[in-house]
Amino acid sequence: MVGLVWFVRNQVAARGWNDPPATAAQLLHTLYPKLCYTSLIPYAGAIRHSPLILAVTAANVSLSKIKDASTAARAIQRGSTGRVGAALRDCVESLRTAASLTKDSVAEIKKLDPAAAAGVVPVAWSASNALTWMSAALTNEDTCVDGFEDIGGAAGTAAQAVCGKVGRVRKYSSNALALLNALVNG
Repeated sequence: MVGLVWFVRNQVAARGWNDPPATAAQLLHTLYPKLCYTSLIPYAGAIRHSPLILAVTAANVSLSKIKDASTAARAIQRGSTGRVGAALRDCVESLRTAASLTKDSVAEIKKLDPAAAAGVVPVAWSASNALTWMSAALTNEDTCVDGFEDIGGAAGTAAQAVCGKVGRVRKYSSNALALLNALVNG
């Protein structure tokens, strides 16, 4: 862990993230800090000092990865029949739902901005919604993978490809949920 802390702090400073303790240090509190860092550092200029923008950006990165996984699953689904075809259909639907929930979470996170929240919606309500929807998106990603249990043989190769892609997506969503939780709960 010490090596990772050193890596993140040095990389953050080298790439111009001007306030590592306020924003970049939060990356270390995710389950996948190195992935979190590599996926968010391209946005360091926009994120700067804002944990809110950090959470929104992480959720948007997750959304992009969900869409990529859904596209890959749809491509494999086109040639699949039987149990694998059904599992892929279910997976695509679960990923579609995860994408929708992630978009909803981003909309709620944005309401936490003090300028946006000026009396319009109670902050606690938006925070609760954002956390619930991001968590539900992660659950839908899990559901996608569950449909491929006990599929073997040649069909298992397609299932493994989708499960691998969705497994990586789950890491991005987990990181987004952790950063959102840090934003809401300090």
